[in-house]
Amino acid sequence: MIAPQPPQSPLPPLVAPRPGRVALLVLHAQTGEDFVGDTAFAWIAGQLRSVGVAADLVHAYYPRGDAAATQSLDAEVLATLRGCPLVVVDQAWDEGLLAQIQSQGAWLCVTDPFAEWQSLRPELLLSQFAQDRRGLLQLALAVVAGGDLSLIDGLRADLPGWPMPLVTPPRPPLRGATLLQPFVPVAAAIVLGAPMNRDGSTPLVRKSLETTSGCPFSDPVVGNPRFVGAELGASGITLRGCSFCLMGGDYSAPAVEQVLASSLEQIRYWQKHLPQLDEVVLRDQSALRYLPQLIEQLVNSGMNPVGLLVPGRGDAILRYGEALQRAAQLCGNSGWWFTIHLIGFESFSQSQLDLYNKGVTVAHYAQALAEMRALHRQFPQAFRLYAHGASSLILFNPWTTLQELHENVEFCDEHALGALAHGLALSRLRLYPNLPLYWLARRDGLLLDGQGHETSQLSAGYSREALWRYRDARVEAVERLVQRLAPRGRPEQQVGLLAAALHWAQWRLGTGEMASLLIEIVDEIDEIERQFCDLQRRWRRQPAPTGESGPAATRTVLVGRHCNQHCHSCVAGRAEFSDDEKILTEQVVVASKQGQVVLAGREPALLPGLLGLLRAARQAGARDVEVHSNGRFLANPGAAQRLRLAGATRLALKRHRLADSDEDVAVAVQGAGVQIQSAFKQAVAAQLKVAAVLVPQRAAWRELPQLVQWAAEQGAREIRIEVLAAELDLQQLPEHAADLDRALRIARELQLPCAVEGP
Repeated sequence: MIAPQPPQSPLPPLVAPRPGRVALLVLHAQTGEDFVGDTAFAWIAGQLRSVGVAADLVHAYYPRGDAAATQSLDAEVLATLRGCPLVVVDQAWDEGLLAQIQSQGAWLCVTDPFAEWQSLRPELLLSQFAQDRRGLLQLALAVVAGGDLSLIDGLRADLPGWPMPLVTPPRPPLRGATLLQPFVPVAAAIVLGAPMNRDGSTPLVRKSLETTSGCPFSDPVVGNPRFVGAELGASGITLRGCSFCLMGGDYSAPAVEQVLASSLEQIRYWQKHLPQLDEVVLRDQSALRYLPQLIEQLVNSGMNPVGLLVPGRGDAILRYGEALQRAAQLCGNSGWWFTIHLIGFESFSQSQLDLYNKGVTVAHYAQALAEMRALHRQFPQAFRLYAHGASSLILFNPWTTLQELHENVEFCDEHALGALAHGLALSRLRLYPNLPLYWLARRDGLLLDGQGHETSQLSAGYSREALWRYRDARVEAVERLVQRLAPRGRPEQQVGLLAAALHWAQWRLGTGEMASLLIEIVDEIDEIERQFCDLQRRWRRQPAPTGESGPAATRTVLVGRHCNQHCHSCVAGRAEFSDDEKILTEQVVVASKQGQVVLAGREPALLPGLLGLLRAARQAGARDVEVHSNGRFLANPGAAQRLRLAGATRLALKRHRLADSDEDVAVAVQGAGVQIQSAFKQAVAAQLKVAAVLVPQRAAWRELPQLVQWAAEQGAREIRIEVLAAELDLQQLPEHAADLDRALRIARELQLPCAVEGP
């Protein structure tokens, strides 16, 4: 008699051994500084090696926008991964490459579970790698040595020959589980391609700290009135925290002492095993709460000092203001320093913040910026606010309005966010099915099936997202125009280009909905880009102003944080530069050793210690000392003469409009136009060399040639033309080019040196 057999499982969770090398692949897109962390993958590779499994960390750096170089690098990647039974990738943004990896016989494991796949089907998908790294280690061991995949939490396995996928339920990760594992990451990686910054320079060496996961912010989305009627009942939707974020209310917070010990262990390990370490990135979304304790231990550790990149929401910066102050004090002059990295702004429009369920107000952000700038002024070496200008921003989403774009531009102008919001004008919402905003877009009929407008994030390294459309087609027109122009200009001019694009949209597109809008303006956007590039050639072929000892930019010291004007086109906005005379004197002395120094800022003439800085510059060896000014203070009798006697040799005086009354409007000060003329006369009488800094206004470019003539009549011996992105009329770029050409021709006829600076 044959004994009855137990029912067969429809799935074979036991997999046969697939011996060979495990590859952990990190894809990079060259869009500027790279902050992609590889510590988690490096740690897994190290743990696999510690138990005898061959494992390599592989970095592939893709040149953005170069199809031929991308194809060549793809071939290198495939050759490197040939023969690997398992390839693990996180941000899976290039399905074509991943499909080729699969075609070589590798099983593909993806640790980002929310990508919107178009055609690729990964064999293995881990749903909770961000919260618990152990699942990947268990999976890699099971694949290489053979094992039961059903024992791995949060796994979807869809292997060849299986009748249906295996899906295991995720389980709550152990509190601080990562910290309990020995820290044995691999330090050496296989590097394919050429890592570089946007300007071609070599990137700094950074490593992320693996300590805690998740985010403590936990405001419920369901109670947000913007989400009424959205289907939020499906399993896996993130229902707490920000509506665009995969985290929220899921913070894993081990004991602070444990986190501190692990942080020091990791930094010490990297310094021991790497030739160089410049910065470390904290993953902990609530690291501000223990930052002073961490810095105190680091300062006393005897390790080489490095920079700490700490994440922080705008409201957290206010909540932990005393901790930030204490942390900066502890850094002192030790060489250790920190900055708030990826400041969670998202938007400076209240309606957008409400949509994002941020739980903050625009006023909070203004206060947080003021406090961070004050801390930066007080401890410039310890708290480096502008170290990277890396902020978290989301400007464009399916519901964005032209008014919200205006509000963001106005806030950036008012609070001088150019140095902290480099990516604002290109920031775009990414939608995945576990996000509340995905279901809101579905409610409003704004999701797209199939083809849609590809986002810039795809080539920047993010996973594929759900495609969506705008409720207002005019906003998409603005975005497309900015996407075309922004890569052509300097990052700090992005907000200005957005302002110019908004001006164009209001003039060109009117106020009504236009179903055929995008079809109509495609050729027009192409032509605007061509005209913009043609205009740029006029300043890019101009040599940078130089003195006796090299480029002026290497000798500039920003002084003074006050201004007596409110210029419509002010590039400094309400920026707060340093007014600490001791610090400024040290900077001036260093700069003066080059032979020439420039004192610029908001309005240096208002700085009480300006004369002392001039004397310090000459005593330190500066042969040529230039002061930038709007000229109003220097209209006072004897002011220019006092600058010359203290050591100034040059003045750079700014002018926007030809008529005095128009100048008053441009700088929002009655009588300013007459005062600037007086400043020119006093400077010439004091035998100072005067450079006229001309800033054409959008509505008054036609005045530029006459302004050059006017400056010559005032005694200017040099002309500098500053073209600001926000002051460009994109409908009049050929006219701008003609005006600029006439201005340059007049300067040549008058034998005045003339330089042009532009976006």
